Amino acid sequence: MDLRDIRTFDKLSEGEVKYVKRNSRLIKINKNEILYSPNEICEQVSVVLKGKLKVSKLFPSGKEQILKYLQKGDTFGETLVFLKAQYPAYVIADTTAKILEIPKRVMLEIFDNKAFLISYLESISKKVLNLSNVIEMLSMKTIKQRVARYLINLYNSQGSNVINLMKSKKQIAADIGSVREVVSRTFSELERNGVIKLLDRQHVEIIDFEKLEEIILKS
Repeated sequence: MDLRDIRTFDKLSEGEVKYVKRNSRLIKINKNEILYSPNEICEQVSVVLKGKLKVSKLFPSGKEQILKYLQKGDTFGETLVFLKAQYPAYVIADTTAKILEIPKRVMLEIFDNKAFLISYLESISKKVLNLSNVIEMLSMKTIKQRVARYLINLYNSQGSNVINLMKSKKQIAADIGSVREVVSRTFSELERNGVIKLLDRQHVEIIDFEKLEEIILKS
């Protein structure tokens, strides 16, 4: 995968891409290998070139709470690296994966490219906005409310009552602090109640916006 295929890096010149690759580290890891651990200082921006990672909290009992998934083209560590902050959770390979680690000093040098700097800041801003939406969802008491808010957020961003879920039920569950089985049951319940129609695994039609909003506002 070429760096310029990733939107954040598509403003770089061919020479800048070569410079980044020459001064970065390519890591190959197997499924279930730990890439980064909590309390480890983030010293680079990481780019997923191949495969899928998961960001997880691990408990002494052996249980795992998946916070989010990172897929091909995703970046992480963008803010941590400039704060000299620690990773807040484990980053684990969910499949065989390739990751490019771009050191802080290299990032600072390519910031001379103003178009890239603006693209980078836009990417961070979108993640902050998404985090705000996640916090709002997690503040809701029931999983049904969180699913309803998730659907409304997708409607607002896509502008159509037929929405693309963009993710699997397992990934949605991780985003809203639940598990796949509960999320699947919630979607089925919403369909039985005439709120939505499940078109296929990735597409849902919102039938009754008023009922969906009532679910969100219910205390």
